[in-house]
Amino acid sequence: MGPYWHPNPKIVDFVNENFARMKGSYKSCLGELAMSALWAGFGVSETVYKAADARVWIDYIANYNPRTLTLYVNKN
Repeated sequence: MGPYWHPNPKIVDFVNENFARMKGSYKSCLGELAMSALWAGFGVSETVYKAADARVWIDYIANYNPRTLTLYVNKN
């Protein structure tokens, strides 16, 4: 993945600051998600936010092991 790009530099700064402030690396989170998808056929993650400095920031991204999830299918 290359650097984030958007025509508005304020948005670029905000996104890059989010990545810099979050716990862990977004690249490692994506890698874990991809590895889950390879063996299970899907990956599930949750973005956890926190409020600080009068803004809402990404705190961390939680990846879930597909074996720990139960999917309930609608029969309709």
